[in-house]
Amino acid sequence: MRSPTLMQPAPFELTPRPDAGLIAATAALEGLPLAVLVLDRQQRIRFANAPVVHLFGYARAELIGSPASRLFPVLPQAAAEHSAARRVAGIRKDGTRAGFLLTCSSLQTGAEPLAVWAIQEDTGATANAYLALTQTRLNEAQRIVKLGSWSWDLSSNTHWWSDGLYHMLEVEPDTEERPYERFLAMVHPQDRGRLDHIRKCIFAGEPTGPADVRIKLANGEERVIQTRGHAVFDAAGRAVLMHGTLQDITEARVTQTALKLTELRYRETQRLAKIGNWEFDLTSGKSWWSNELYRILEEDPDQYPASFESFLDRVDPADRVDLERRRARVTVGTDGFKPAEARLVLRGGREKIAQLSFEVRVNDAGQPTAIVGTIHDVTDRRMLEELLRDSEARYAGTVELAAVGIAHVEPNGRFIWSNSWMHAMLGYAKEELERLTIWDISHPDDVHNTDEERALMHSGAKDFLRTEKRYICKNGETIWVKIASAPRRDANGTLLYDISVVEDITPRKVAEARIQYLATHDELTGLPNRALFTELLSRAIDAAQLNDGQCALIFIDLDRFKIVNDSLGHNAGDELLKEVARRIVRSVGAAAVTARFGGDEFVVLLDNVADRPAAAAAAGSILSAMLEPVRVMNYDCRVTASIGIALFPQDGPELSTLMKHADMAMYLAKDEGKNNFQFYSSIIAPMSVERIVLETHLTNALDRGEFSLQYQAKIDIASGRICGVEALLRWRNPQLGNVPPNAFISIAEDNGLIVPIGRWVLKAACAQGAAWQRLGLPPLGMAVNLSPRQFKDPGLAQDVTEALRESGMEARLLELEITEGMIMNRIDQAAQTAAVIKALGVRLAIDDFGTGYSSLSQLKRFPIDTLKIDRSFIRELPDNTEDMAITEAIISLGKALGVNVIAEGVETHEQEAFLRSRGCDEIQGFLYSKPCDPDAFVRLFLANASESGPASALA
Repeated sequence: MRSPTLMQPAPFELTPRPDAGLIAATAALEGLPLAVLVLDRQQRIRFANAPVVHLFGYARAELIGSPASRLFPVLPQAAAEHSAARRVAGIRKDGTRAGFLLTCSSLQTGAEPLAVWAIQEDTGATANAYLALTQTRLNEAQRIVKLGSWSWDLSSNTHWWSDGLYHMLEVEPDTEERPYERFLAMVHPQDRGRLDHIRKCIFAGEPTGPADVRIKLANGEERVIQTRGHAVFDAAGRAVLMHGTLQDITEARVTQTALKLTELRYRETQRLAKIGNWEFDLTSGKSWWSNELYRILEEDPDQYPASFESFLDRVDPADRVDLERRRARVTVGTDGFKPAEARLVLRGGREKIAQLSFEVRVNDAGQPTAIVGTIHDVTDRRMLEELLRDSEARYAGTVELAAVGIAHVEPNGRFIWSNSWMHAMLGYAKEELERLTIWDISHPDDVHNTDEERALMHSGAKDFLRTEKRYICKNGETIWVKIASAPRRDANGTLLYDISVVEDITPRKVAEARIQYLATHDELTGLPNRALFTELLSRAIDAAQLNDGQCALIFIDLDRFKIVNDSLGHNAGDELLKEVARRIVRSVGAAAVTARFGGDEFVVLLDNVADRPAAAAAAGSILSAMLEPVRVMNYDCRVTASIGIALFPQDGPELSTLMKHADMAMYLAKDEGKNNFQFYSSIIAPMSVERIVLETHLTNALDRGEFSLQYQAKIDIASGRICGVEALLRWRNPQLGNVPPNAFISIAEDNGLIVPIGRWVLKAACAQGAAWQRLGLPPLGMAVNLSPRQFKDPGLAQDVTEALRESGMEARLLELEITEGMIMNRIDQAAQTAAVIKALGVRLAIDDFGTGYSSLSQLKRFPIDTLKIDRSFIRELPDNTEDMAITEAIISLGKALGVNVIAEGVETHEQEAFLRSRGCDEIQGFLYSKPCDPDAFVRLFLANASESGPASALA
């Protein structure tokens, strides 16, 4: 037995005031050498003489007012009469346990009767053995039932736990930790409040039952504990002592859950099978019905009695007599019961068909004790059987009208029956076909292609056979058929014949062949298309690798085709392309593969090419073939070709690289003046085709008015109002369509076009901001991104000044966004540029903050007004702890610097809630709006204003 855990005394005094009679009596008891306690009706200690103090080690002040259970956990019943000495177990202040002899008598000093306990320590061997045996039995009993006990002396705040409790919770005693708080910490967080509520109810004297709570042991294992407790109250109704038990009911809970699951499965099985069961006890005469039986009868279990007579009430009168006769025979044991069917008539007149089965249950002596049975709702089955019979009758008349051939074929392949459609399909009469086999009518190439699968089907390894093959009709014509066959067996599983459904799919096969041709060939020129050419090139590369050879890929683009097509029309262009295709094929020969990739692009594959001169000779032949004008619509049209050549394996180890490099070489030929061929080399590798095309179109995009701005709202997170916008550049090219910014911004940055484009963005954004104010919108902050090259441009300040002057927008409303990388590059010059911009009254923001390497000391050099948290840190909030920490740090840094903090890329309410809780000032992202045109933004602003109240201007 472990020592009790002692805590500090409670900060209140429970000692009752002694009366005069008690004072006189205790004066006489004080001088006795025997330990004496005086207790009131609630078994609270009213007096303890000096031997008690010596015997138990408590100060007298600690005992007065305390419950006697503080000394004796198992309290003897208070005795008004004298009682003989009894052995009891006691516990001293130091936690040691001992046996005592206790003699009880009564004492009447006033209105309240008192008990006097004379206590002697039982030092005999018998007492110690009794005490040890009692404790051992208690511990063993608690271990077996996984039970632990505890007590809590509220006056001294002393706790005691049994060995079983420590063992159950797998903890060691700790005199420096409060046991209740220790246990509470183990309890599942969702159960702690309920447990604490129960404790308070016990203190208040309110009745409580057992409570089941979940705990987690130190090893992480979860257990279910049932706790019980009660309190002892003093005369004033105050709780002075609590006792209780904890029992591990995890296994019982698992068993209970399993039983419930089994019962649920049993009920679900009955429901799905529509089988109800019942029982009639022959001894008591009582009946029981399952829930499914009530459902079959559509009766309420609370309203409809379970009895054979009640069931008969729902049986059709014509079937009742037979059921009663059968039950009588089963009851007396004169005859067995065979399953029978009865018609049920339910409330409202609805009918069902039920199949009934009875069985007699007997005891060990062979005497009948009960009749049990099942009732199976077979209404749906009987209905389906009736439908099946009707269906079979219809089938016999339908198969002759079916638009497919149907035949019965013996295992030896001979036709034994066929419908009229089969005869019409093959051209044979019924008698003629029944003299033939499936092999007799099969195409010579397809005669045995289903033999193996048919054998597997006959052996049972396959359930059916599906195939497509060719049949030869009586007139010699070949047709394609789709066959689906399944074996027909007798009750013993013996194969009788195959049932085959034969469909004429010749039109589909013809169409598929045409589709296959169109899928692999260019319809205009008849040449292989990109898909087929790619497959052929892949095969050529594999062969070259296997044979250590090489092949050449030639890309051809016509130089003046667009002029002809636009001038003379598409029909003329088509004729030109067909003639060019013929010339290319003639020039490279039949051994080469020529394909059209689309538009005016052709490719040629030279397999097993000897060397570069051989490829060059082929390219030169193609150029020569283009020299002669093409006569189209009475016009002599002249076109030339730009040709790029790539060789395998030196110019590309695999297909995609080889094609890309040939394409790049072709664009180099165009750059070299067209009407020539160029071989691929590593020098031209960086010049990707996409970049060249983009740069070509980008050059004139500004002059052609292809740029536009879209605007994304910024939201004040505290009020929910739109407080500003960011202007975002968009490019729509007539040929390329919408080009994303990340595809052309870097190109514009490299070739310097970003400066005039950025100047246009500044003017357009400021003009739009002023236009919105003229429409009645309040002044809104307008954020514009600056590129690195634009930030370094000496004319930036002049551009900003002109944009503000021409638009009339206030400088304080314009916010220019730069990145950390821009301020880290030549930091002194960057700081000077920032100061010039700030002097204009314009706000300055650092965009994508957190992705660069700026330090606090460097940031302090820049007169920034806003930090924008990069969207990469927002994307996984609030699940990513690292992103949470970085975001919190940036917000804290912004607060420390006294600047505005904006989070961009906010797309979920969880992200918004996190940013709001961390004090972020503004947010921007798809959660509120995607970038939109000016008119859409006005509608968005008005809707936002109506939801959030009157909007205010930027402060």
